Amino acid sequence: MPATAEKTDPALWKRVVARVKRGTKGGDAGEWSARKAQLATAEYKKAGGGYAGRKSKDNHLSQWTKEEWGTKSGRRSKDTGERYLPRRAREKLSEKEYAQTTARKRRDTKAGKQHSRQPATAARKTATARKAAPDALVQEFREAVNTSRSMLERWLKTKRSMEVGQKRDGGESVGHASGRRIATILAKGRSAEYTKEERAHMRKVVGYVRRHLAQRPKGDVRDTDWRASLRNWGHDPLKG
Repeated sequence: MPATAEKTDPALWKRVVARVKRGTKGGDAGEWSARKAQLATAEYKKAGGGYAGRKSKDNHLSQWTKEEWGTKSGRRSKDTGERYLPRRAREKLSEKEYAQTTARKRRDTKAGKQHSRQPATAARKTATARKAAPDALVQEFREAVNTSRSMLERWLKTKRSMEVGQKRDGGESVGHASGRRIATILAKGRSAEYTKEERAHMRKVVGYVRRHLAQRPKGDVRDTDWRASLRNWGHDPLKG
């Protein structure tokens, strides 16, 4: 069994769990779910609850967060009846396969079952997806950001970095602000636990870099705004 951090206020945790379980956010009233566990953890921390010891890297809540569980429509499973799955699993399933596993979940839910087994094909693909790269988003982010933290921080101090990009009310550009956030993320290291906000910014960075690399202008790009903007987002297109 992996070691887990101990809650410093078990009584507070018990009250929070009871309250979250009674609610309908994250699942039906009276039921417990992975989503409710995430909500309870957030509420516990917000109420001042703490932890003693180090959280295991394979802690289930951390794993669920990294795997980006959700539905294909992006809406709440409670509202649509869709099967709730990790992002990589949703991408692996065809529309027909996802419809089949969702149909089974809806049928089982209607029958009063809290847990619904997936059809064999969907279950196999989901298991394969979960055994793949432990954190695909971090891997994609590290591939998009090809400059080190120190190099990025030096670049952000230059006049060229500060003058390029869309400005907010004449102040700091969106790209320059993004660069500062990227440097903070890089400082945490590859095996760190990232917050929901940091992971959202990672996705934004990956999308920005991919879009702008596809829009590479013709000719020499060394002194172009295109390259300078990308460097603010942690990517130097001339770096081998």
